[in-house]
Amino acid sequence: MPDKLQAADVLLLDYEVALQQAHVMVLLVDHAEFKADKPTFTSVQRLVDAKGIWG
Repeated sequence: MPDKLQAADVLLLDYEVALQQAHVMVLLVDHAEFKADKPTFTSVQRLVDAKGIWG
């Protein structure tokens, strides 16, 4: 991760952990692994789907 992001306390999480812990999901790419699995979101999680895959 770039130094600027580390200094800003940005966390790099694996996919499964991020799905469980994040409040906002931002999907910017349409990679096959994202197309293959549409996760279930909780009522407090929000999705920004720039590619229209999950939305």
